[in-house]
Formats: sequence, C-alpha cells, structure tokens
Amino acid sequence: MMHALTALAAMGSLDRAPPDSNPFRGVDFLRSAKYTEGVSRSIQKAGGLGDELGQLAARAARIPTAIWLDKISELPRAQEALEMATEQQSRFGTPVLVVFVVYNMPGRDCGARASNGEISANAGLPAYENTYLQPLLAIVRQYPKPRIVFLIEPDSLPNLVTNMWAPKCAAVRQTYIDGVARAAEVLGPVGTVYLDVGWSGWIGSWSAHKMAAVLDSVLNRMPEEAVKQVRGIVTDISNYGTTFKEVDYAETMLHEMELLGRTGWHALIDTGRNAVDMGGQIWCNANGAGAGKTATADTGHELIDACAETGLKPGVSRAPATHSGWFAVGRYFWIKPPGESDGISDPTSSRYDSECGKPSAMRNAPNAGEWFHDQFVMLMQNAKPALDQAPSYEPRVAPPPAAEAMAPPSASPEQLATHEGDFAFSYDDAAEAAEEEKRRRKRPPPGPRFVWRAPPPPSPPVAPSPSAPAPVQLPPLSGAQVIKLAAIAVAAATLVALMWNALCPAAQRVESPSPSRSRRRQRSQRLRKVSEAYGVEDGVEDGLWQK
Repeated sequence: MMHALTALAAMGSLDRAPPDSNPFRGVDFLRSAKYTEGVSRSIQKAGGLGDELGQLAARAARIPTAIWLDKISELPRAQEALEMATEQQSRFGTPVLVVFVVYNMPGRDCGARASNGEISANAGLPAYENTYLQPLLAIVRQYPKPRIVFLIEPDSLPNLVTNMWAPKCAAVRQTYIDGVARAAEVLGPVGTVYLDVGWSGWIGSWSAHKMAAVLDSVLNRMPEEAVKQVRGIVTDISNYGTTFKEVDYAETMLHEMELLGRTGWHALIDTGRNAVDMGGQIWCNANGAGAGKTATADTGHELIDACAETGLKPGVSRAPATHSGWFAVGRYFWIKPPGESDGISDPTSSRYDSECGKPSAMRNAPNAGEWFHDQFVMLMQNAKPALDQAPSYEPRVAPPPAAEAMAPPSASPEQLATHEGDFAFSYDDAAEAAEEEKRRRKRPPPGPRFVWRAPPPPSPPVAPSPSAPAPVQLPPLSGAQVIKLAAIAVAAATLVALMWNALCPAAQRVESPSPSRSRRRQRSQRLRKVSEAYGVEDGVEDGLWQK
C-alpha cells in the first residue's frame, strides 16, 4: 500500500487548455509524496481498504497538494518531486505543475512559537541564501520541463502589519522584507511567484491597505525584472477562512495593489481546510473543520488563479460594491496538506503555543508539519463537497496538435475549446477582449476610498529672526523636582484650609440657600399672608393650599 500510494504522487490532472499565463491552467498536478505517505499510515490505522474509513482516506490520496520546504533537510523532496514530474510529463506530454511552499525565513514565525524555523535571526540573510535559496535554485534548474509555482514565506509579511508591538517581530522587520524580496528575485526566473498576505481572519479587508503598503515596500527593493515574475498574492495558507470571506479579502487586496500602481495581479486561495466556518477565532488545529473544494476547472473568476467555488459560470464577472475593478475567481487547490498539524498541544513542549491549547483546538496534536491522523480523518469526514465527488486526477495524454477536431461544429479554427463537465471554455482572444470592453463600459465609476499613505516628513524648524528677542527657554524638570513642586502645592492648599477654619468659625459662616429651599420659603411666606387676610388658621393652611 505504501509503495502504491507513493507512486500516485506523480499523478494528477485537469482537462487541458491552450497555454496560459495562469500556471494552474491546462496542466496535470503533482501530489506530494510526503502527503501520500501520511495518508497511507492513516489507511493502515483505519483498518485498511476493507474499512469505510480506509476507503475515504484512499480517495483523499488522489488529491494534489503543495509541497512544503520548511527545512533545509526537506530540499531533497523538491528534487524527488521534480524528477517525478519530469517523468510524467515525458510520458503523457501534458505540462505538470509542481507547487512549492518556500518556508524557512530567518527568525521565522515571530508572532508564534508553534512553527519557529531553523535559521536564527542572528544568522540572517546570508545563511538563508547560502544554505536554502541557492541550493533550491540549483535543484530546480536541473528540471526545466515542469511548470513550477513558488509560494513565498507564509506569515512573514503579515506579522509586520499586526505584530510590530512584539520585540521579536520588530527586530526581524527588515530581515523579513529583504528576505521575501530576495527569495522572489532568486526563484522568479525559474517559476511563478506568489507573495503571502495572511488571511481574512487575521489581516482582513480592514487592514488590507497596510498589507499592500508592506508588499509595495518589498517590491521596491527588487529589480524591475524580478518584480515582473511576481504574479500576485496567496491567502488563507494553513488557515480556516471560508471561501466567501477569502474571496472578499483577496479582491480587496488586489484593489489596494491597484491603488499603489501594481496592476494585473492575481491571487490564490488555500481551500485545504476551509469547508466549515470556524468564526476566524483560531488558527491551530481547529476542532470541527473540514476540507474544502479540491483542484478543479475555472468558474469564471479571472484574477484569482486557484481557490474555491463561487457558483459563477464561465465568462461571468461580478462587480464588488466597494471596488473599482471587477475581480474573478478561478481554480481550487489544497496548499496546506490536510492532516499536517498546525502545532503541538503539549504545554510542556518548547514549541507549544497557547493558541494550540484553546478549548476549540484538537488535543494530542504533534509538532507543526507532522502527520496528525485524527485531524486528517476529521477533515475528510467534514469535507465539502464530499470526496467521492472529487475528480480522479489521473494523468491524461496531451491532445493532438490539430485541436480543431475537438471544437463544436459551429466553431471557427480560432475558437479552440476544451471541455470540463457541462461547460465549454472558449479561448478566442479577440472575442474575449470585445466582451471585456463591453463590461468595462458598464462598470460604475469608482467611489471615494481611503488610501493609506506614509505621513509627510516633519517641517524643518524656522530659524528665529536676528532682531527678535530670544525666547526664554526653561530647563526641563527632573523627576525629583516635579515631586518637590507637588509637595509644596499640597502644603500650600493645606495651609489655606487651616487659615480659613481659624478666621471664619462655623457659627459665623453664612451658607447661601439652595434654589429649591428659597422657592419653598417664598411660597410659605405668600401662603401665610393669604391666610392672615382671610382668617385661615395655621394648622389647616398647608392642607388647603396643597389640594
């Protein structure tokens, strides 16, 4: 079983489409060998393929996931994956996509303890480049055929938005900015790069302008040619934001990048564990979560390359009320392999994070990145849609060059269509450009929107006129002088109070009557005059006049 599932790691496909700048389109996928090894252990623990749970796990083994390179010792897995992808591509003729998560920043994960990295902040960028980036680049250059995507350093840049109050994060701010810029510059020529921007429950639309400013500072440190290799952003890596919330956040981020002049960007969304809305309150081994939509065909969103279902048909766009652009969503993909732990739940461990000990977190969790059988089973059982509805992802032979034969009878040679389920996708560039121009004319004008900008530098001090007298500048007071002045003020107030009591005894003090007392006294005097005029006795006076 172990060898059979490991062999499946070289498989995975989608129906082909003509070559596209979107790296997730028209490819076969590669499954992670590490993921399939973990799944095989869960199958054995569930009782094998004769058990219903084992059969569920076997269906999960077919689904492609990203490959995490979170330690230097994991770099051989990159070579293993690229060898398998090259062999598969040579055999079937269809481009094979390999998705790598680059995750070994110096001082990694400054805002948590569960996934601290192996390269210390003191070792810095030289160690990061010499022991990690350059060896990875050397491996990738040996395999030019597969299509490669790099997801750069999850959580690093988002920490610079929300956690600068922590000394540990403040100390690595420049390291994170320079490290992400360097990773994108080194790996961009051999693959497509996406930069991580956290997720909707962490940064959210309310702080998207700050996240965009951090991204812009990274891009400003890169050569122009390297910036062109960055296709866009990735959200919800290893988190539980629902597709609806993540699409909204991704659209907001793309809009904010447009306001900063970074146009034409796209987005990815990790749907590996977002089927159940967990309320955005936990990121560590959320109890009750479920796996989301698996890798599948486009649903009409043009600027989000890989995420989850929105119910839109191909060619349909929508205009968010708060954005000037029309953003759309494309594919689905599991970036965080379901079953890999977020962090250890043992409070005695040196890598324990309090987030992993919350009541809403699962118990008996291993260290981050290690296989967690109970979590895997839960995610598969709660998957939406159910895994029996997922494609088989078997590799397929590439279509012949004469693709006109696959087109509908009414299609022209320029309209080459590929089919996925009940949908037909047209790639007539001229026709799509005309349709896009019609949609652009119908779009409402953009409304006012707050854009975060850096505060202007302080104005230089104005030099005093030579004829004007120099202002008197008092020296600053020390702490002891402030305490002495306060004691003198208290003593003076006490002395005034004592003198007042001595010079004006209580018997001689005249209190001014309150307004309510004065009104009652005046009323009583009027009543007494009336009673004397009419001969009314004092004893019944109040009773007569109160009725």
